[in-house]
Amino acid sequence: MSTNSTTLSCTPTSSGNYDVTVTAIDHAGESATARVSITVEPQKVPGLPQVLGLAVIFSGIVGIGAIVIVSVSLTLRRRRGRQATTGT
Repeated sequence: MSTNSTTLSCTPTSSGNYDVTVTAIDHAGESATARVSITVEPQKVPGLPQVLGLAVIFSGIVGIGAIVIVSVSLTLRRRRGRQATTGT
């Protein structure tokens, strides 16, 4: 960093809380210090849009419901068929 620079920059390599302290000293030897806390959030991972995610969940629930209905229907038909052949 040069003595005439007014910009300080850095790129954090991981998420977390960072405390930054900057001290500036002028030509007369006067100084000023500033402190700041910076929070770096974890990188967000792109995923399914919420609406699409809900559609997938809803479709899964409907599919499971359909399987249950078909299974119950087939079970009842088999029982009725057995009852008709045995006469009960």
